[in-house]
Amino acid sequence: MPRNSIVATRYTRALIEVRGGTKGLEACFSELKAFWQAVSASPELEKFFLSPVVPRDLKVEAVNDLRATLKESADFLITLIDGARLKALPEVIESISLTLEEAAGEMTVTVELARAPQDGLLDEIRSVLQDRWQRKIKMTTVVRPELIGGFVARGAGKILDASVATQMDALKQSLSSHS
Repeated sequence: MPRNSIVATRYTRALIEVRGGTKGLEACFSELKAFWQAVSASPELEKFFLSPVVPRDLKVEAVNDLRATLKESADFLITLIDGARLKALPEVIESISLTLEEAAGEMTVTVELARAPQDGLLDEIRSVLQDRWQRKIKMTTVVRPELIGGFVARGAGKILDASVATQMDALKQSLSSHS
């Protein structure tokens, strides 16, 4: 697991603990996403907030000036600034997103297919994934012709590889180990 993912998970857990659970976390999540989108869209803001040369007090003052907009997230942002962890905010946002999905019994999954799906195929795949992972599945699709057929589903630390390419590789391995 990458270092920022570990940091993000810890900060997410701390945020949930301080808030007394995931209730109301959606508003904080939305504010953090909007803040990061604004910062990452502006080279000046990004340099200001992420530079170690800019004093902590100036960054905290800037967040405090935004407190009317960042009602649910200002204190958390200041905590990230104090810990010199604001660079980890994109991973924290992703971690919070996964936590909210899990609390709602949902999972976002990317389904890779060899070609654009025919009518009904995505519903069948969604049904298979919901049965297997016991969550409501939200899907996005990607076409990857090298899969030959079948699909690969990836989401929240889970992978289901039902591609023809993988099945052919397994058969090839099996045949070569028996010769």
